[in-house]
Amino acid sequence: MKTLNSSAADQAPAIARVPSMTDLTARAFMSARVASKLARERLSPPEAHIFERYRQVYENRRVLDLGVGSGRTTGPLLKHAADYLGTDISPQMLAHARKRHPAARFTVSDLRELEKLGEPAFDFILIAYNTIDVLTHDDRISFLRAVRDRLTPEGLFVFSTHNRAWTMAGSPPKLPRKTPQVGWPRYGWRFIKAMRALKNHHRLARFQRSENEYAIITGSIHRSGLVYCIDREAQERQLASAGFNVVSAHAIDGRELRPGDLAPDSYNLHFVCSAA
Repeated sequence: MKTLNSSAADQAPAIARVPSMTDLTARAFMSARVASKLARERLSPPEAHIFERYRQVYENRRVLDLGVGSGRTTGPLLKHAADYLGTDISPQMLAHARKRHPAARFTVSDLRELEKLGEPAFDFILIAYNTIDVLTHDDRISFLRAVRDRLTPEGLFVFSTHNRAWTMAGSPPKLPRKTPQVGWPRYGWRFIKAMRALKNHHRLARFQRSENEYAIITGSIHRSGLVYCIDREAQERQLASAGFNVVSAHAIDGRELRPGDLAPDSYNLHFVCSAA
């Protein structure tokens, strides 16, 4: 697949110069600096709620943590699981994960190649941090089916995804406003980061597109990549076609969504699914 740095792509017509969405977005996570930063992040409210509510599903069971990065979700799962495996495409991320959790199993793996893991079925499969959204539409559908094939009959699949119904979905990043509570050094740093994100957004904006069931928008760290974006209803249809039932759906603040609630105030959605 061609990327933005391909000389052949530079000479091709504009329609043929769409970058490899997955590889482009993954580049940001190959940085040791980014790995160190993400290693300090904690569970989000919906993650903490889901881990506690459904603990009996992974307690003393087999857990597969996909796109685990620097091990942010490893600790809460590892201490209860009988067998834990974390995977990521970034060796830099896994170096941090191994240092933080030496008792855990980790392996470098691509989400598009789950069949190469060669592992028995898992009782709890997680892909957090909207990581599923680095996949193209076709790869996403294949991935969901591959996860379904590797889930035990009573197991759960948990993931988060960018919410297309969010009021700011697809919009350019906004520059921060200076307030009396924020000193000039901190404001200056925020402004520089916002300008970097804005520059990346404008650079990649021509690759954004909107389909009936989903959209591709700029996203990831400092808007340095392209990500998949889907609303709740379309995601539930997609899951059903891949062989899943939705057990519960949650907004970024942790609340469980009622039927018909598209959560326009939530930039992402968290789904808990079982095999149909």
